[in-house]
Amino acid sequence: METAQTVESVHGNRWFIGYFFSNLASGLISPLIPLYVLLYLRLSVLYVGIASAIVSTASVPVLILWGNLSDRYGRRKIFIVLGFLGGGASLFGIMFASNIWLFLGILSLFQIIVMASVPVATMIIIENSARESWPNVMSRFNMVASVGNVVGLAAGAISIIWVSSNAQMLVFLYITAGVVYILAGVMVHLLIPEPVKKIQRKKLAGIYSVRIMEKLRFFPSNMIHIISPRQPSDRSLSGATWGFLASCAFLMFAFQVFFVPFPAYMIDIQKSSDLIIYLMYLGNAVLGAFSYRFSGRVVNSLGPGKVLLGSLLTRGIIFGIAAILALVYVLGSATVFSLIVMYSVLGGIWSLISISQLTILSNNVKTTVKGRAIGYYNSLTGVGQIIAAIAAGYLSEILGYGVTFSLSVMFLAISGVVLMKAINSMSGKNRGTAGAAPA
Repeated sequence: METAQTVESVHGNRWFIGYFFSNLASGLISPLIPLYVLLYLRLSVLYVGIASAIVSTASVPVLILWGNLSDRYGRRKIFIVLGFLGGGASLFGIMFASNIWLFLGILSLFQIIVMASVPVATMIIIENSARESWPNVMSRFNMVASVGNVVGLAAGAISIIWVSSNAQMLVFLYITAGVVYILAGVMVHLLIPEPVKKIQRKKLAGIYSVRIMEKLRFFPSNMIHIISPRQPSDRSLSGATWGFLASCAFLMFAFQVFFVPFPAYMIDIQKSSDLIIYLMYLGNAVLGAFSYRFSGRVVNSLGPGKVLLGSLLTRGIIFGIAAILALVYVLGSATVFSLIVMYSVLGGIWSLISISQLTILSNNVKTTVKGRAIGYYNSLTGVGQIIAAIAAGYLSEILGYGVTFSLSVMFLAISGVVLMKAINSMSGKNRGTAGAAPA
């Protein structure tokens, strides 16, 4: 039987190209829900929130399902191939999505299928690599994935410039993404090796990945820690830890109250084209990927608490400026340019927030339950995103964008204060605990 080292030396990392293309496809369609709902279906921001919530909700239970099935049967490759091929094929149904409910049904089906590739990505990396090479291999994988996402967004913007900028173009982009997903599935099938060794997730408490960008509708391309419904809630997590996790969920809620309606605000009020929306997402993705490269060093150097506080204050200021611009109806190309820059900066700040939170959590829980704690972090922040999507849609429809953005500032301030108190409480019970920021 081949050893893991032999598998790695023979196959190398060529199969990463499959994930490059899958993330390219993801980037290509990541801005499309608000664009499709507002420009193609001619509906309001209320339906942008509903669509975001429903499609995201479809992802949560299947992440657990696919991860547990993969662990139970000890197979990895088949789930990635299924996710890419099936997910890509499902996107062709967009051609028939003439109303919001068909649109939601097709995207929910896509999410259910494509999520099969998410919980196994990191596992197949570490099962095909020697332990000492995990940090470098995972770093390369994350970089390939993030570059793919950026290239996808850039390809969408270029397509709009060169081909056309109309509602039918949105359908074309979905279909193109479907083709690219299928291509990714074929590449993975041809290049990826089925691991010859199997590792249980619960033994990998210290291994975890970070969301490079906030993706309301698309979860990270790799996730190792999931919560099994068959396992009881772990009582070894302290009340302070649960307070920290709940605070992170509330903070994510505050973020998404701003992010969900923001593209709709750009389209409805600032009269931005689909090209502007793509450029906005592209700037966010580029700075997010760039900041990810040094965020760990910054957190280790300054400390996760200071970095987290500074990042939250910066986000609060940007949210506040956007709220003022929306409340007093400041319009024009200069305003649009400023908002694009601010939205891009928000992407760069996210990696600092995420790495800080995960570092604090990792440093203050027992090694034996660290994986489950991170699994709860993934789950609860996902719930915060979903609830925020519905709330943001209704708030924007009833109260307007300016008031909704102002509420996001208030929610951020409250959740930030609660989070800092939770950190102090959790750290106070674990004095002397040290740990490094995630790679």
